[in-house]
Amino acid sequence: MFGKIKNAISSGSDMMAKAKQLKEGMAKMEQALKGIEVEMSSGSGLVNVKVSGKKEILSIKLNEDMMKESKASKVEEHIVSAINRALYAADKEAEKEMQKLAGDFNIPGLM
Repeated sequence: MFGKIKNAISSGSDMMAKAKQLKEGMAKMEQALKGIEVEMSSGSGLVNVKVSGKKEILSIKLNEDMMKESKASKVEEHIVSAINRALYAADKEAEKEMQKLAGDFNIPGLM
């Protein structure tokens, strides 16, 4: 009887240790995602977009000289294209970083 109780307590403390380790790992992942910045352009440099690993748009820059020669609809298309390309690249970078960090935890289905 006491052996079962001891095993249950040991199992519970192991689970708590793993939960703490996972929480610390998630904080590391959060910091890593904040540190990722990806910049993409579209329209031969007409539009430049920078996004973070957390999928936040950090900046959108338009080339004023090229804007004068472009129709609004084309500029809008290039803005959407640059944002989508930057978000895709940020996803890939974040995935790489998360796989590196998740390797320490060996949790099935995490990555």
